[in-house]
Amino acid sequence: MNKIKFKPQNSFGKEDSWGYLIGMFLSDLVFLIISALLTFWVLEYFFGWHGILNHENIRRVLIPSVIFYLISFYLFDLYNYSLYESKIEILAGLIKASAFSVLLLAAYEFLFRLSVFPRSYVVINFFVSIFLLYFVRTLWLNRFKKLKAVVDRVLFVGTPDDISSALKSIKNDGLKRDCHIVGAVLSHNGVDEIEGVPVLGEISDVHSIIEKNNINRVIVVSPINYREFVEKLHGEINRDIRIEIVPGIYEILIGRPDYALIADIPLIKIVREGPPNWYFLIKRVMDIVVSLLLLILTLPLWIPIAIVIKITSPGPVFYKQKRVGKDGRTFTLWKFRTMINDAEKLTGPTLANKNDSRVTPIGRFLRKYRIDELPQLLMVLKGDMSLVGPRPERVEFVEIYKKKIPFYNERHKVKPGVTGLAQVWGNYSTSPAIKLKYDLIYIYNRSILLDIEILLKTAKVVLKGTGI
Repeated sequence: MNKIKFKPQNSFGKEDSWGYLIGMFLSDLVFLIISALLTFWVLEYFFGWHGILNHENIRRVLIPSVIFYLISFYLFDLYNYSLYESKIEILAGLIKASAFSVLLLAAYEFLFRLSVFPRSYVVINFFVSIFLLYFVRTLWLNRFKKLKAVVDRVLFVGTPDDISSALKSIKNDGLKRDCHIVGAVLSHNGVDEIEGVPVLGEISDVHSIIEKNNINRVIVVSPINYREFVEKLHGEINRDIRIEIVPGIYEILIGRPDYALIADIPLIKIVREGPPNWYFLIKRVMDIVVSLLLLILTLPLWIPIAIVIKITSPGPVFYKQKRVGKDGRTFTLWKFRTMINDAEKLTGPTLANKNDSRVTPIGRFLRKYRIDELPQLLMVLKGDMSLVGPRPERVEFVEIYKKKIPFYNERHKVKPGVTGLAQVWGNYSTSPAIKLKYDLIYIYNRSILLDIEILLKTAKVVLKGTGI
């Protein structure tokens, strides 16, 4: 969504949330160091490991372990305060993230053939860090609840069909617990209720509806005259309102505008410039290095996966399809087979869905954790794909979407990716038109930092088994 104004009055706003996150990260850093030092002390005074606390062990043991713990906390969303609103959620999250950090420590030793972390250190530090961080994070939770005293009261604005579609998506994916959908305002009259949400009036009365119902967050889901709407709201309402707009293709093409002057007249430049030339070189190097590393790490899994696929379902181990890549060129994409053999023999090309009956039991597991995508790393090395980009679509579907969805061919300006924004933000019910918006947001805002962010979010999605 495009955000026009962010901070609702008297609520936990952007500045507060950043302060919360920075404070949480710094407290984690401090108490992880303290837990490591306590672990050294326990080993020295209770296990007789004299002289264990020295500069060498701080460099080889303490610093890497703290870094791996922080990485695990990020991957398991421990800095997303909306997911950890009770003490039991905090404890469960700490246990899972700490256990994963132990796996990272083991992988670190295995990859670099080191013998750095004594088992006793790992075990004791595991329990000490959980105890300390649980205590600290519950204190943060209490502080956050005091700050987050006001719940966002949400009003939807748009046509009945667009509001219905948005509310159905919310029902499927859930709504943050700090939000309450008060009602809807229609661009034209017609119904009294949409998906159980009351219709409070028409758009001409939106300012009085906002005041009467104490609305502090407005979500616009249909194309309207934004200039008139925003000016009217801020002219007639004497407090801050957070306004969010579901973007159309036009808003995405504008992206983040640059500003300029002609004489003393302020201008907005909407011409989008591509990333600098060095971006493509660094991106290609990153594709090769990360793909090789992932292949080395996962190759031991390929033989067991192939055996299980063969045993549980007749047919080949790998599945290949023609997909559309950069500039509309086709290439062959390989995956581990997750469906029954000849799944489309009777139906022809058909999109997969979340509960697709054609998917085998082992295939469902492979899809859940994205393991079936591993062979695509070879396509990345070959140059047909990148690690990050729009997912490549089948030739048959591309021809259909190009006729039905405006600007669909724009997504072929870049190499397709193993993962992308749609894979970390969307789900199986996300329509091709909305996925195109994700793709265009990526294309017109590409950067190395955005690529890294998507890869890290993909890691979280894979660990949770929630990807598409």
